[in-house]
Amino acid sequence: MITRIAYGESRGYERVARKLGKPGAAHAVGNALARNPLAIIIPCHPVVRAGGTIGAIALGSEWKKKLLSLEKRHAKSATSRK
Repeated sequence: MITRIAYGESRGYERVARKLGKPGAAHAVGNALARNPLAIIIPCHPVVRAGGTIGAIALGSEWKKKLLSLEKRHAKSATSRK
């Protein structure tokens, strides 16, 4: 599910939980992703809190902010080149 989030985009924990068929499990999704030991293989940084606030990942929220910003800029510049 989270591997299908397009580069430069993000989804909320609640939306991921609903897609998993567990609409009340947004907190559990957040906890699981915050402890993701395979963050390079299964990137969890595109999943954010409601309202777009960052949330946590195993590498720390500063890394998450940097990765989201980098992807957003890169995706925007790739779109403008088309």
